[in-house]
Amino acid sequence: MALTEETIVDRLEVLADGSVQVREATRIKRGDRVVSESFHRRVVSIMDPNPDLSFLDDASRAVVEAARTPERLSDARERLAALAAADGA
Repeated sequence: MALTEETIVDRLEVLADGSVQVREATRIKRGDRVVSESFHRRVVSIMDPNPDLSFLDDASRAVVEAARTPERLSDARERLAALAAADGA
């Protein structure tokens, strides 16, 4: 039986600040049985105004876009400014 490989987004985690962690699973299968699996994680930062979402399927892209609200972006910028001010004090 031949081996096949598939890569899927198997986990999306929306963080409190609106950033999204995307976990991709790469599975090597023999028939229906997974014989090997590895993971790669990416973070779509709330601070990136135009993130590259081309690696996502439509459903995952919709989740990321819904999580990145203007309010969360504003909050993240305020927290970053507060941290920068505290470092300069």
